[in-house]
Amino acid sequence: MNVTDAQKELQRFKEAVFKHVRHRTLQQFTGQPIVDEKRMFFALLPFFNGEATTQHERNAIVLGVVHAALAAHDLIEEQAAISKEQQLTVLAGDYYSGRYYQLLAASHDIALIQSLSQAIIIRCEHKAKAYEQANLTEVQWLTALQQMESVLTTHYFATEQFAHYSKIAEQGMLLQRLYDEQQQLSLLTKRLDEPQNAVAIIAEQIATLEKSLQQEVTQAQFLQPTVKELIFQMGMKKSEA
Repeated sequence: MNVTDAQKELQRFKEAVFKHVRHRTLQQFTGQPIVDEKRMFFALLPFFNGEATTQHERNAIVLGVVHAALAAHDLIEEQAAISKEQQLTVLAGDYYSGRYYQLLAASHDIALIQSLSQAIIIRCEHKAKAYEQANLTEVQWLTALQQMESVLTTHYFATEQFAHYSKIAEQGMLLQRLYDEQQQLSLLTKRLDEPQNAVAIIAEQIATLEKSLQQEVTQAQFLQPTVKELIFQMGMKKSEA
């Protein structure tokens, strides 16, 4: 599978997620649901590698809907939502949440329900730490970022017997978040105990993660050579500014 084929698969997956959360009135005011392709790429590694089945795909779509719901809520600022657009964004997040609960219930997959529910709790705990706790150490900050970015995917992997992909997903998704932080120096960055050194800290962590991920992928015997190349070309690529 080459980059073009992988991009087509990502688009097909996004359209499947949109199909389950499409709501004309909400989209008129809030736009399309957010389905981040960076998260999708790592969640779909078993598909690119030829290991996934139709059932795995159905569950991956549920994972995409969960991400869309949480992304909608993430758009709301820390202050109370007072504008019509903010209120509708909250409503959109609630609507998407209802859809993934509905999809999970219909699947009768108790293990997946338990796993994703636990992952959502862990993600929320680390998001609260990242956004509310001041003076985080570098290790605390990186741990919070990694859990926020990858815990849903790694729990999905564990349930679907794809745990061998988890370390690559954790490193790759954290790397993508650090690329974003490097570009914008967001609120999360300011939670560091030495925010004035944030630029240097991020640059150092990016360099370390890039080297670690490249080594992890190169040594992963379960990955097809074409999938390794996909990770180098897509999973380690910075978003365009």
